[in-house]
Amino acid sequence: TTKWRNYLGKATGENFRGFLIPFADIQDLMDIHKEANIMGVRGYMSLADENNLSSLRFILVPVDANGKDMLDMQLEGDEVQSTIYDFTQPCPAFCDMSSPLYSDK
Repeated sequence: TTKWRNYLGKATGENFRGFLIPFADIQDLMDIHKEANIMGVRGYMSLADENNLSSLRFILVPVDANGKDMLDMQLEGDEVQSTIYDFTQPCPAFCDMSSPLYSDK
């Protein structure tokens, strides 16, 4: 984590250190696993605002048995639901600032 902070700090002048992932998102992904044939979850970095690095997000997407991203899922009837989870909360606002994984000290 120190190498990441040093690298990103030199490149951008900012240090984004991690993300809080709500347990509800993890549970939803586990529920999808029960309903569909998924082998795992893939994470992507994204920006809510392309001109604002502080809008950095980490999205989670279920991956099917063929290694393909499942961006949505057919529910009962004709309803289609997105399976992209973008509820992560970036550090430093939502992190343990006393953690050795967070701190520069």
